[in-house]
Amino acid sequence: MADNARMSGQPFEAKPFEAPQFVNFIAGYRLIKRNGMTYIFDSFDELTAEFVNDLNNDFYSAEQPNVFIMDRTTAADEGLLHMDRPAYIGFHLHNLHASDTRDVMTTDENNNYEFDFMHMNDYQAIISAMPRQTADVVARYAPKATPFTIPVGVVPAEIREANRVPMADREPNSVLMIVRRAPDKRPAAVAEALMIANQKQPGLNAHLDVYGYFDNTGNNKTNKDLINLFDKYGLPKPTMLNEKGEETTDINEVRRLDSPVVTLHDYVTDRDELYAIHRSHQVYGLASMMEGFNISMMEAMSNGLPGVSTNVNYGPNDLIIDGENGYLTAWAPEGQEDEFVSEMADRFLELFNDPQKLQAFSDAAYDHSDRYYEENVWQSWQGLLDDANKRWPAMAAQAPALSNVGVGEGGTTMTAYTLGQRADEVTINGVAGVTYFAAN
Repeated sequence: MADNARMSGQPFEAKPFEAPQFVNFIAGYRLIKRNGMTYIFDSFDELTAEFVNDLNNDFYSAEQPNVFIMDRTTAADEGLLHMDRPAYIGFHLHNLHASDTRDVMTTDENNNYEFDFMHMNDYQAIISAMPRQTADVVARYAPKATPFTIPVGVVPAEIREANRVPMADREPNSVLMIVRRAPDKRPAAVAEALMIANQKQPGLNAHLDVYGYFDNTGNNKTNKDLINLFDKYGLPKPTMLNEKGEETTDINEVRRLDSPVVTLHDYVTDRDELYAIHRSHQVYGLASMMEGFNISMMEAMSNGLPGVSTNVNYGPNDLIIDGENGYLTAWAPEGQEDEFVSEMADRFLELFNDPQKLQAFSDAAYDHSDRYYEENVWQSWQGLLDDANKRWPAMAAQAPALSNVGVGEGGTTMTAYTLGQRADEVTINGVAGVTYFAAN
């Protein structure tokens, strides 16, 4: 375009791009491989595509497939579908696949999975963590890929071999949450349910302990929602602590809360300490906006805690067998928590006032956790591997022969090589017989 051309009435001036001072931009990636070749990539996606392609080439075998599992489309999506040679590729839904938990059949896809659903039939497997989600995905998309249900959590031997702790030996009327302390997890809704329960039954003194790392999403919405409840129910203000454990009145500095009805704790990293916390509480509470599986609830139930949760897709409404190892209440979107907190309060009251039922629910929580024992989860994965091996002879028959120049099978690089139109450098007489990834 000429320098004096105009667009939208404004003069157009051609000039070089200049980055703002002291600001770094990634303009591309240079990769020097072990065979001596130098590659230039315009984007991280291209770099990742080269990585998975080399990985597949180095471990390629006509006898058995390489298996790739991808759980979101932010990096390796297109690269996995355009490798030089075939591989068995699984697309894993680690979270809700739709944008609205109330309507998983028609609403837009979760943005992490849009590419996957557009190219679903280019994959060999589609994996969900829960049976309910698998059924919904099959009903909505009718994929050609083989559907599998494979839990994303495993109950380790340390939990299953531990002695069961009776409800009578735990802190009375105690509720536990182990969550990211963020608005979408709604710890304030569970806290409000306990405040209602305490109000309905004076002397109950039910208490909520929330463990998890702090998330100030929504301008500190989680802390603000919790603190507002104390005014709503006429309760003494909680002690507010900053990250140093010092008292503060500045809500933006709050990292912990302490009160007779709810306590916010720091994130726990020690596994034995975490399991001890599970075994000292009686019920696990949850009111999430959205879930994919919820490993924290699985671990809590494997330590004998019945669950009380909103009926949210997916995870809690498969982990909880309503009326047997916990209760499911109504679910409502953000801002409409009044539609379920009273029901949740009644469920807490029902369990805390019936020791026999509470113990029976705890026993069932222990028993039903065998769904997630290591050997049972492995059987689910074995089904996928069996499908891969069954498909492989036909897939391998379609594999093209690759040049020994510049590929990931230790090819000899004795001649110049250019990667498409993006490589502006080339190494000649590279090292012969070197693979990019050690097979062992």
